[in-house]
Amino acid sequence: MPNCSICGKSMNEWFESERGQKFCSETCFSETFPKCSICRKPMQQWQENEKGQKFCSDKCSRETLPKCSVCHKPMQQWQENEKGQKFCSESCAKTTWAKCSVCSTPMNQWITDTYGTKFCSEKCFSHTFPTCDCCGKKMKEWTTFEDGKKCCSEKCSEQSLPKCNACGTRMKNWRETENGHKYCSERCLSTAYPKCDACGSSMSSWHELENGHKFCSEKCLTKANPTAEIQITLPIGSHLVTPRMGYTHHGIYVGNGDVIHYSGLATGLSAGAVEITTLELFKNGEDVQVREYKNPKYKGIDVVNRAKTRLGEDKYDLHGNNCEHFCTWAITGRSNSEQVNIAEDIMDVLLPNTLLTTILKARKHHKQGYNATDIAKDVADIGAKTAILSAAQMIGSIGNPAILPMIATYKVIKWVFK
Repeated sequence: MPNCSICGKSMNEWFESERGQKFCSETCFSETFPKCSICRKPMQQWQENEKGQKFCSDKCSRETLPKCSVCHKPMQQWQENEKGQKFCSESCAKTTWAKCSVCSTPMNQWITDTYGTKFCSEKCFSHTFPTCDCCGKKMKEWTTFEDGKKCCSEKCSEQSLPKCNACGTRMKNWRETENGHKYCSERCLSTAYPKCDACGSSMSSWHELENGHKFCSEKCLTKANPTAEIQITLPIGSHLVTPRMGYTHHGIYVGNGDVIHYSGLATGLSAGAVEITTLELFKNGEDVQVREYKNPKYKGIDVVNRAKTRLGEDKYDLHGNNCEHFCTWAITGRSNSEQVNIAEDIMDVLLPNTLLTTILKARKHHKQGYNATDIAKDVADIGAKTAILSAAQMIGSIGNPAILPMIATYKVIKWVFK
C-alpha cells in the first residue's frame, strides 16, 4: 500500500497529483500548493507581481505596496518629494510643507526674511513690519525717535511731537515746568506763571507774603498793602543767606514759605542731603538776606526747577559741595563758595609759616610708616591750633573764622600726602 507523500500514512485510497505524488486527504494535498507571501495560506489560484511574489487576494497583494508617509494607506500610484517621501494625494503631501509663520497655510514656495522666517505672501510678510505709532500703518521703512516711537513719514513724525500746553503747537524743542507741562516759547510759558494779585501780569519771579499773595514788584506790593506790616517779600528763586556761629548757611527760596538747601551744617556739624524745609527752620532764629547777582544765567522759577533736580542728593562736602556751592550752581550754572575761597586764601598765607615745622614732621612720620590717622591728629593737635588762633585774630572782621579749622585741616592733610 502506498504511503501519503506528506504525512507518510498507509493509504487504501488517495489523491494523486499531476507529478504522481499521492496524498491521504485534501489537507495533505493542499500542503503542496504555493503559499501567499503575506498570510502564508495555501493557494490553488493566486496573483503574482513583477517580483514573483504570490498573493491569495487583492488585500494581501496591497500589503506589499508602498504606504503613504502621512496616512499610511497602501498606494499603487503616488507623489514623491525631494526627500524620498511618498504621498497618496496632494492633501497628504501638503501636510509636510513648511507653514506660513502668520496664517499657517502649507507652502511649496515662500518668502523668507533675514531671520529665516517663512511667509506665503507679501501680505503675510507685511504683518511682521512695525506699526507706525501715529497712523497705525505697517512700515518697511521708518524713523525711530529717542523715546522709542516709530513713524512712517515726516508728517506722522510731527504728530508724535508733544503739543504746547498753551497754544497746541507741535514742538521739536520746548521748555518744561516741574509739573510736566511743555511750552513752545517764553510767551506761552508765561501763561503758566502765577499772576500778580495787584496788576494781573504773569510773573517768572515774584514777591510773596505769608498769606500766599504774590506780587510782581515792590510797587504792586505796596499798592495792595499800603498799611500792612510786610514780613516776607522774598522773590522766588532768590539766594538766601543766614548767619551761623562762625559761618553762613545758604538756600534757594521756592515760594509758599519754603526753602531748598543742602542740610549739611544747617544746624550743627553733621552732614545732610538736599531737602526742602520751611523758611523759619532755615533761618534758625536768625535774620535772612538775599544775595544779589548782576547777570544770573537762571532766574525765578528756572532756579527753583534746577535746585529741585538735586532733591535727595547726599554728597555734602564742605570744601567742594556745600550749601553755598549748591545755590550758586542753581543760579549761575557754576559751583562756587566765597567763604571757602576766603578761608583757603588765608591758609595759603598762614600755613606755610606757622605750620612749616609741623608739616615737615608729619611728612617724616609718613615716610617712616606712621598711620595716616595718627599723623592727621598730630597736625590738628599741634600745628593747626596755632594757625587757627592767629587766623581768627587777623580776620575777625570777615565773619567766618569758624570755617578756617575745617579748611586748614583739609589743606594740611592734602600737603602732607601729595
